[in-house]
Amino acid sequence: MKLRVLRFFDDKAEKAFDALDRGYKRLLAVFVDYKWLTVLLVILIMVITVQAFSSMNQSLYPTMSEDSVTLSVTLPQGTTLVTTENLLMDLEGKVKNDLHGYKDIIVTAGGGGIFNTGSANSGSIQISLTGEEGGDTMTDVQNALRKYFSLYPAATFSFSQVSMGLGNANPVDVAVKSDNLDLAVATAHQIEALIKENLNGVTEPRTDFEEGLPEVQIEIDRDRAYAYNLTMQTIATEISNSVNGITATVLKENGTETDVVVMLKKADRSSELDLQKIFVRNALGEKISLANLATLKRSTGPVSITRENEMRTVHVIGGLAPSYSVSQAETDIKALVAENVHLGDEVFLEYGGDFADMTAMFSQIWIILVLAIVLVFGVMASLFESFRNPFIVLLSMPLMFVGVVGIYLITGETFSLISAIGLVILAGIVVNNGIVLIEYINLLRRRGLSIREACIEAGGNRLKPILMTSLTTPILMTSLTTIFGMIPLAFFGGQGAEQIQPIGQTIIGGMTISTLMTIFFTPTLYAIFNREKRKKDVESIESYVEEE
Repeated sequence: MKLRVLRFFDDKAEKAFDALDRGYKRLLAVFVDYKWLTVLLVILIMVITVQAFSSMNQSLYPTMSEDSVTLSVTLPQGTTLVTTENLLMDLEGKVKNDLHGYKDIIVTAGGGGIFNTGSANSGSIQISLTGEEGGDTMTDVQNALRKYFSLYPAATFSFSQVSMGLGNANPVDVAVKSDNLDLAVATAHQIEALIKENLNGVTEPRTDFEEGLPEVQIEIDRDRAYAYNLTMQTIATEISNSVNGITATVLKENGTETDVVVMLKKADRSSELDLQKIFVRNALGEKISLANLATLKRSTGPVSITRENEMRTVHVIGGLAPSYSVSQAETDIKALVAENVHLGDEVFLEYGGDFADMTAMFSQIWIILVLAIVLVFGVMASLFESFRNPFIVLLSMPLMFVGVVGIYLITGETFSLISAIGLVILAGIVVNNGIVLIEYINLLRRRGLSIREACIEAGGNRLKPILMTSLTTPILMTSLTTIFGMIPLAFFGGQGAEQIQPIGQTIIGGMTISTLMTIFFTPTLYAIFNREKRKKDVESIESYVEEE
């Protein structure tokens, strides 16, 4: 009974392959007979593919889900530790009711700030997830926290992601450069506001410029100071001694020394009016009040000033939503800036973060891909002992790009650096089908078949092995075995699987379409680049006679 069932399925499969073989030979004969139309059709497909690739979403690395979420909170300079702690505890209490499936929540006050780790005005909330089915994911927790950000307008929020060390902590990074710090800060805040209002895909946009503590700036009128026979150093020293104090003497008692510091009483140095009452003595012994020499202005000083290439720089930074790619964010931000921000000669913009890294790394990957193709060509040239046949296989290699673009358009995934690595791997795999076909065509030609007959017969005879055979050498494994082997890698998830899935998807898409197109296009190219031996002999004789 079992033998009958197996024989039944074997007969059906054999009939199916025979029908497929006959249909393929008829269709291949049409392509070989209309060679140049076939080439034009392939060129048209490649042009459409390149256009589709340019409109695809691209990113540096795929977004990876994590088992914990860390929210960093920074309040204005001068905020007390108690205030910071109260805000964090209040936020924890609100969000705790919205979460499902978490292990624990750790609140840290006085540390974990974005720009000033360990200061009293910063803190963090870390939420550990269970990863169980039905529990909240990293994105769910982040969205739950974002609902309450508007309740704390004075605070700056950002999410920290590990991502196995891949990518940037801030994928969006626009550097505003200028010699005028105030102008750079104003431009950065304008860009930040535009991103907040118009681009929901950019998460937690903010600047890295941190306002300092309030301060009083004393601007001295030099002309008046010189008129009173005072120097800048004399005035500055008197102000410092009055506010910070000066060591008048050292008290020695029982072997210990204690500095005696003389300064104004706290009540006499607590307001702008008190500062204006400070008197400075000139060389003539005259006392002149600071009110007659300087103007006092309230301001805030920066905690630090960043310079890049000797220019003061302020960064507008932010994260990206999972469905928002780096390439799309860059295009949208550039369009917003061009429409709404007037950049004079004093301000320059540079796009960093994942923008710059993606451009640099993709350029390196394309160079590696070209190197891989050159090496594959060298191996094929030594195999065929010819440059013509390897060149035919080389021309069929771009067909893999059609399948790669197609699978990313179908799945909606973004093309990343990991996907480009998959292209390099494909460069060494997709040539196998062409090698099998050309080698068999050459064998049939040596047996006396014409080019047309050899192309059609070789395609039909090698169709089943190309589709089904798995040779013992891993490098020569053919299409379906490779495709089926990549399915678990490409489509079955797991923690951290997002980082390697693009390799499997790229190989599946490239192998599938490359196989289908190669079995038609490679014999057609062979017919174009090779001519009948008899015709070549006649031409050689004719040219010899003409020379004589």
